[in-house]
Parts: sequence; structure tokens; C-alpha cells
Amino acid sequence: MSRKLVIVGAILLLVIAFFAFDLDRWLTLDALKASQARFEEWRSASPLLVAGAFFVVYVLVTALSLPGAAVMTLAAGALFGLVTGTILVSFASSIGATLAFLASRFVLRDSVQRRFGERLKAVNEGMARDGAFYLFPDLSAHRGRLAAQGVVDSASLAERLLEDTGVATLPGSVFGRPREELTLRLSYVNFDGRSALAAAEAGEPVDEDFVRRRCPATVAAIERIADWLG
Repeated sequence: MSRKLVIVGAILLLVIAFFAFDLDRWLTLDALKASQARFEEWRSASPLLVAGAFFVVYVLVTALSLPGAAVMTLAAGALFGLVTGTILVSFASSIGATLAFLASRFVLRDSVQRRFGERLKAVNEGMARDGAFYLFPDLSAHRGRLAAQGVVDSASLAERLLEDTGVATLPGSVFGRPREELTLRLSYVNFDGRSALAAAEAGEPVDEDFVRRRCPATVAAIERIADWLG
């Protein structure tokens, strides 16, 4: 059985179970109001367990595109407060949306490309053109030294890099790469692209000095990473 069929089957089973067991009735404003006192008791007794369970459910609701995400967002604020609720919703919604994207891309990409290839030509060309705004480095060559700092996978790599240098990246595992890989996605669009493009079109040489003048934050971030790696 192919991996695509396994993924499709798992998604269908989860969606069917959601409606078969009438779980959607819990994701309504009326259910939230009626159960708020009970949830408060649970949260007071086991705050981490309740927060973790809420996080997992939110990720599943978002990843499966089930109804109820808006109600869960309101519930997060009511149950956990502004700061904690915002953190839970921000990370859970991002992870859920990423999972939905990866699943749909893996399952449907080939068939969509075959059917709408000509219509998607402009999109593919745009990706090829603008893909240069992202880097996806693999730092496996530094695994030995990084392991001494507690870096064993892409998640710990991104976390440690942020702590030590202030440079924010996304771990490669978020984009479907094996967790143990030391890969990152680095975006470098934090510069005035309009000004840089105008200068280039006006004949200003696009060399290292150009990059340092027009993209100072990007250069600073890359130099911090280079110094950190030694």
C-alpha cells in the first residue's frame, strides 16, 4: 500500500470519527459556555495536561480543516488567559496549517500538476524566480561540534541558533525533512526590495558592496551564523 493511500485513509478515518461520535457538538459557543466551569476545574487541577490536550486538539482541528477552530480560539482566551492562550493558538494553528499543507502537497501535487500544468506555469515560474529569497542550509558537517551544545536535530538547532545569535529560522522538519537532519529554512527578505531593485536597474553594480549597503540586516544575520559555526 502506498504512503499516499495511508495518509488519505488516516485523514478520512479521523474526519469520519469526528462526525460519527458527534464531537462537533463540543466545538460550539453553547458548549463552551456550558462547560467553562468544568474546564476551569480541570485546568486548575492539571494545567500542563489540559494545555497540552488543548494544543493537540487544536492542531488536529486545523490540520483536518474541521469546524470549530474559531470557537477553540475564543476558548483559549477564556480558559488560559491572553498571553498563554495567544501562545497556544499561534503555535497550534501554525503547526496544523503546515501539516495540512504538507499532506495536500504530498497527496495531490502530481495529479494537480498533470491536470492544471499550463495554468500553474506562471506560479511555477514565480516560485523559481522568488525561491531565491529562501535558503535551506544543511549543517550536518558541524554535527559533532553542535552535539556538544545539545543540538541533535533541526528543532534544537533552530532553537539554539535563536538563543545564541538572535537569528530566527525554521527547522527543516517543519517542511517534511527528517527530524534528525540539521537543516534550516532561512528567509532573507528583510530589506527594502524596491529600493534595491531600483538601484540595480539604474546600473549600480550588484556585488558584495551592493548587498552590504542594500541588505545590511541580512548580511549581519549570515555573519552571525558564520561566526557561531566558527
